[in-house]
Amino acid sequence: LLTTPLISLAGEDKIEGTLLNVSATEFIEVPEDLLVANLHYEFEATTAKEVQNQINVLMAKAIEKAKLLKDVKVSTQQYSVYKYEFVLNKNDERKTKWRGSQGVIISGKSTDDILKLTGQLQEIGLVVDGLSYTISNDTREEVRDSLMELAVEKLMKKSKRVAKALGRD
Repeated sequence: LLTTPLISLAGEDKIEGTLLNVSATEFIEVPEDLLVANLHYEFEATTAKEVQNQINVLMAKAIEKAKLLKDVKVSTQQYSVYKYEFVLNKNDERKTKWRGSQGVIISGKSTDDILKLTGQLQEIGLVVDGLSYTISNDTREEVRDSLMELAVEKLMKKSKRVAKALGRD
């Protein structure tokens, strides 16, 4: 970003001298501070209405339990209800059933709370699709800003060393 104005000025004012590009990079390891639990509920019945009612009731319970926890984010995922047909034996009639499912994602920094809640949701019928750790957006932004500051400090030190080596200020 700093070289762009110099290049545009060089064409107009014919600045003489040496133009050097100096770069700096910083890396740090960041511990993952956000636990994400991905769960879903499936139900099967003879009517779509039964399936929908059961899913709605159970997901409402799940969300209610999750919202009791402070600093926990809850979001529902895909909701699906569909009909399928099957035959038990070759001589039987075709039968129709309805099946549905809905997912929920729960995330937060309190690992113990999320794990406890996940267990409670399993007890009422939800199934865990996965538990994973990631870096929260707050932490990501904080680290990005601190790395930028470290990189700028490093860049300034390098620039001063280059200037000194060239006998310049």
